[in-house]
Amino acid sequence: MVSSSSSIACIAVMSFMVLMSTTPSSAFTLNKDICSNTKVLSRSFCSKFLGSNPVVIKSLLLSLAEATIDVTSSNATKTSQLIIKWQNQTDNPQLKNAISLCPRPYSEAITDLKEAKEKVRSGDYVALQRAVVDASIKFHVCEEKFEDTPPDPSPLCSTSGELAAISSILIAVSEFLVKSYK
Repeated sequence: MVSSSSSIACIAVMSFMVLMSTTPSSAFTLNKDICSNTKVLSRSFCSKFLGSNPVVIKSLLLSLAEATIDVTSSNATKTSQLIIKWQNQTDNPQLKNAISLCPRPYSEAITDLKEAKEKVRSGDYVALQRAVVDASIKFHVCEEKFEDTPPDPSPLCSTSGELAAISSILIAVSEFLVKSYK
């Protein structure tokens, strides 16, 4: 079993990272924002309960995974729909070529994220991990297409980097699920 302090720290850091990437004002920590506001329980009991109860930890991790997949998938879908527009807005042939190489990896990454969501729900955490690693690699593929090009005025390169970074959060969550709930 994972120690309560490391569980709380892990959950709080992951929750903070995901929530900060979506709505900065809603980030919270279990100990400060939840346990300090309990009326009946002591803060230490609350921390121990939330940090050592496998059902609570697993529930938080699964919710975190699903929410992060939803945000990543939504952002990837919106970006994918704008790729052709960005390609048409540039006159630079190197940029046109780099942008033209991104629709397929994005489409495949979105498919990987759909699979990841199914795997969260089915409890197949090894397949979840594989799917989020695959999605992350595909976002990196698009980002790498811009390495030898002039600066891209579209947000495609930076968005691909952000999606790869968010995917790394999913990888960390999936690794924890595989290790703890196999």
